[in-house]
Amino acid sequence: MFQLLTLSGRRRARRLPLVRRQWLRAVEEDADLALTALADAVVDGLDVATGEFVDEALARWVRSGRQGRLQRGAYERLREALATTGRSLAARLTDLYRGEPALREHRSAPEVRDMLMEYHPEHPPMELLMAVGPLGSEADWWCDLGYRAVEDGDLELADRHFARSHDLGCPHVRKRVVYLALLRVAEVGDRVQVRDALRTARELHPALDHEQLFYLDCRAVLAGAEPDVAAMVRLRVGRPDLRQLWLAQHFLRVGNPVVARARLRSCVRKAGKLTQDRYWHLDRRDDDPDPSDVLRTAKAQLARQDGRRQDGREAAGPDARLLPSVHRFDPGYLHEAPPEP
Repeated sequence: MFQLLTLSGRRRARRLPLVRRQWLRAVEEDADLALTALADAVVDGLDVATGEFVDEALARWVRSGRQGRLQRGAYERLREALATTGRSLAARLTDLYRGEPALREHRSAPEVRDMLMEYHPEHPPMELLMAVGPLGSEADWWCDLGYRAVEDGDLELADRHFARSHDLGCPHVRKRVVYLALLRVAEVGDRVQVRDALRTARELHPALDHEQLFYLDCRAVLAGAEPDVAAMVRLRVGRPDLRQLWLAQHFLRVGNPVVARARLRSCVRKAGKLTQDRYWHLDRRDDDPDPSDVLRTAKAQLARQDGRRQDGREAAGPDARLLPSVHRFDPGYLHEAPPEP
C-alpha cells in the first residue's frame, strides 16, 4: 500500500483516494504500524498526509476501539511529527473528543487515558485529559494523578501532584495528603527520619482521625520516639489488643516494668478474645496483624519477665509486622471515577 506513494503525476493523484482508504483500514488493523508510517509521511511532506487526513486517521484509531493504547515508540514518533505541523497530537485529539462527546464513553477511552498518564507522568496534556474524561476539573485530575503516583510508589511525584491540586482548590486532596504523610512514616527506617516524618504527619492534626493518630503513636514506639501516651489511651480504635501491646513496649523502654506487665496481661485478654471472634476478619485487611501473633508475642514477653527462657522473635518484642495497617487509611479514588481502565 505505501509503495503507491512513490508514484507521481496523474497516476499518483488517481491513486490517492485508494491509498487513503487502505491506510484507514490499516489504522484499524494495526494502529502502531499505520500511524508510525503516517508520521513518516508527515515529516517527508507527502501530499497524502494532509491535516484533514491526519485528523481522519486519528478519529478512525479512536473510534475503532481495537487498540486504544499506542506503543511508546509509535506514540512519540507521531507526537514529534505532528509538532511540526502547527497542530500537536494533543490538540488534535482534544478537538476530536470535544467534537464527539460520545467518545468519552467509548471502550477506547480508558486505554487512551492510561497511555497519556503513563507517557507523561510529570506533565500530562491536561486539556486532553479533561476532554477524554471522566474528570472535568484540572484540580481533580492532579489529585487523582497524585493518587496514581502513590499506588506506583513514587511518593515524591505524588507530593508534587497533590501540591498542584491543592493550589487549584481540590476539596479532597487533604485526605490524600494525610495518607501520603502516613506512608512516608511507614517507609522510613532510620530513627531520625521516622521522628521527622512523625512530626510532619502530626502537623496535619486535627485532620487525622483516631486510627491514624494511633498508627503514628505505635510507629513512634517502634522507632524509640515518644508517643502521646495520654492521648493514646483515650483513642477509639478497633484493635485494643495492639494498643495494650505497644503501650507495654513504651513502658518497658522507659523503665516501668510494673505498668508494662499490666498492659501485657490486658493485651493477652483482649487478643485472646479476638482470636475467638469468628467475625473479626470481616473488617481485616491483608496486612492487619493477626491477633494470634499478638497473643504469642504478649505471652512470650510476660514469660520473659518471669525469668522463663523464651526462644524466637516474639520474646524480643513486637516488630513492624504488628503495627496497625497503614493501607487501611487509603482514601481510594475520591472523584466520580478512577482514571484507570
